[in-house]
Amino acid sequence: SLPPDGRSTTSAGADRRRSPRQDSGASSGTAWLTPYPAPRVAGLTSTTPLLAPDGCLYDECVDPEALIADLDPDQRAAVTAESRLVAVVAGAGSGKTRVLTRRIAYRIAIGDADARHTLALTFTREAAGEMRRRLIRLGLRDHIEAGTFHSVMLAVLRQRWSDAGRQAKTIAADRRRLLRDAQQESGLGGGHRILAAAHDEIGWAMARGITVDHYAAAARRDGRRPVGGVEAIAGMYAAYAQLKRRRGVVDFDDVLSLVLT
Repeated sequence: SLPPDGRSTTSAGADRRRSPRQDSGASSGTAWLTPYPAPRVAGLTSTTPLLAPDGCLYDECVDPEALIADLDPDQRAAVTAESRLVAVVAGAGSGKTRVLTRRIAYRIAIGDADARHTLALTFTREAAGEMRRRLIRLGLRDHIEAGTFHSVMLAVLRQRWSDAGRQAKTIAADRRRLLRDAQQESGLGGGHRILAAAHDEIGWAMARGITVDHYAAAARRDGRRPVGGVEAIAGMYAAYAQLKRRRGVVDFDDVLSLVLT
């Protein structure tokens, strides 16, 4: 039977996670306890499970040495780095996703991270889905939150609205359409060229946390020269913000800023 915390037990006085390997022919030292033989590394691919899905119910069963056995020296260094702040700078096809997922699994396996408090962020839904699939194949049983910056922050924001008893706002997926409506309703001219410039400038400003009131000064300070001029774009930015408030909508850049405020 399992104890209340849901973890498997070992004999009295033994370390629950590590134990000297006593079987004949094995090298001295320590080895991670697993309920089945360690997987063979030869021929390992990104789609090969490192652990049998039905053989391990808890993340302690993940063998950290198996997680790094097929990595090259640079990948292994990134996965096993003790620092909590690690930046991996590498080109396409160099195994960045492999390193990221292995580092997550490795830190959980050695007890340096808790799967329930681990968050993996990426830029596309496809990459997020691939990370989730790889983490499952690595043998992690606890759910790890993985998603895009916007999808994860939107989930956080919606939970906050729900906890506060507030109605969730609608997310405007098309900024261009909303900008066009703001341009028409406010009587601003400039046509498509100003609309395109405003779209880019508003994105630039919101990514930096620059509000409507501070846009003009920030744009001039940064030497920006948008089509139509800074004042025209400032007017479009103000009209855009007002329209969102009237309609009770937010865009994806608002999602990030609202979570942080």
